[in-house]
Amino acid sequence: MISALQFNISDALGRWVCPACGYPGYSYGPAYDESHGLAGMAICPCCLWEPGYDDEPLASADAEETILGSLRSYRASWCRERLWRGRETERPDAWDGAEQLRRLFDTAPHVR
Repeated sequence: MISALQFNISDALGRWVCPACGYPGYSYGPAYDESHGLAGMAICPCCLWEPGYDDEPLASADAEETILGSLRSYRASWCRERLWRGRETERPDAWDGAEQLRRLFDTAPHVR
């Protein structure tokens, strides 16, 4: 069984990493708490993933499977374009969506 806490991913620098696209620093704290509820609100500036909103369509499933299933679905949509979806002024100069996603899967293969 997958714990919702496994979707709170941080990198080697301690930044919270978006579980959908891998953007580092998307949140100031963990998104999910032990009760599978939301511990904090965040919207990824890269792919616009919002925990608690973008996993809502699959709410009839088990909470952990809801998160993983919705991540995969959302990511599939983002991967078709791999474009920066947020404000252009927040986009890092050397941003590379493919590299960002590779680092996510290296750090957290369970969200693949």
